[in-house]
Amino acid sequence: NGFAITYLAHDEKQNIDVFIKECALRQFTYREELSLSLCLQQGGADALDLFRKRQMEEARLLYSLDHPRIVSVLRAFSALNTVYTVMPCLSGAFLDRAVEYQPALRCEEHLLPLLKKVLEALHHLHQEGVMHLALKPANIFLTEKAEPVLFDFTEAAAAMNPELYCVVESPGYTATEQLHSGGNVGPWTDIYALGATMYHLITGEHPMRSVDRQCGEDNAPHLFKRPDLQRRYSTGFLRSIDKAFSPFAEERWQSAREWLQALTEEEAPPFVQEIIDLPLTTNKEPDAESSSFVLP
Repeated sequence: NGFAITYLAHDEKQNIDVFIKECALRQFTYREELSLSLCLQQGGADALDLFRKRQMEEARLLYSLDHPRIVSVLRAFSALNTVYTVMPCLSGAFLDRAVEYQPALRCEEHLLPLLKKVLEALHHLHQEGVMHLALKPANIFLTEKAEPVLFDFTEAAAAMNPELYCVVESPGYTATEQLHSGGNVGPWTDIYALGATMYHLITGEHPMRSVDRQCGEDNAPHLFKRPDLQRRYSTGFLRSIDKAFSPFAEERWQSAREWLQALTEEEAPPFVQEIIDLPLTTNKEPDAESSSFVLP
């Protein structure tokens, strides 16, 4: 993206491949050919300093979190006039690319377990008082074993430090309340971004900006009313995404756990009590070595 560059490297000491994320801020910097240091263009000093601090705060936050579906950080350091974060190398692809390579991933059979696993990770984050605030297909990594891993916690870390926070919108995925200073940001904000992500995956359409949708510019029907989707997805699954994707915070699922429980209940078959009349007597004699009867 425009704020960082990620490299694939090899850690010779530990003999493992790693990702190295460099705070680049390419619109304000250029690389000096001999030293490879980042040099500032005119007027970029304050912006680069802000984003270096944001990335370092992200590294500290990720280092403190411990969940298999949240990217971990091995170390962070300063060099070449910027900062670097070292993360374990994962085999797979980010979700926006993964669905291009494997269109079958768009099927409910694959999306439902994926959605549940992301919700489990979000529930853990929210329990820790952390909002991701940047969920989208490009920030959800899908491993070769179909395990999602959440990336890019820069907004999450910056939101915990008012001096470092600035609004960075991902059009189509950022909820309206996140765009306003003092907006009512909470778990429902990440729910919106995840709903927008699922909308994109099942329709192939980029979601409209939440601000425009609140103003009534989105005249598209709910997902569960679309005939093209009704043939491929269950009504309960589509309705759950519609609720998450509401432009109005009070209409969404209010927590990851709430959405997860709704999906689990929808998936479970209804309980049917079957009454069977069994004969109370039998013509056979009881087994001499057992107190049980064999029913005809």
